[in-house]
Amino acid sequence: MAAEMICQDCSRAQGAILLRPLSPRRNEELPSLSGFPVLLLAASHDERREPNDAQDLAAQLVTAGADVRLEVLDGGHGWAEDAADEKLSRQWLATKKPG
Repeated sequence: MAAEMICQDCSRAQGAILLRPLSPRRNEELPSLSGFPVLLLAASHDERREPNDAQDLAAQLVTAGADVRLEVLDGGHGWAEDAADEKLSRQWLATKKPG
């Protein structure tokens, strides 16, 4: 799970895009993620997640100091039919390029 990898060692990446995310450490404080950029892409009708899973993870990440953007797309657990996952990911990546 990508969220757990970030918790273990966020120096392995310059940021993260988490699709249909779930907290790997529910009800636990996350380690410092100061300034670490994270895009969370959740879905409003995700049959594999509880309604607040993405919001709960976003709150945990913010508390740990991460730079979090949460988007909730209309759809289920799979890729958005209108390619919104890809569009939002590309837009977010364009703002996070080092330089």
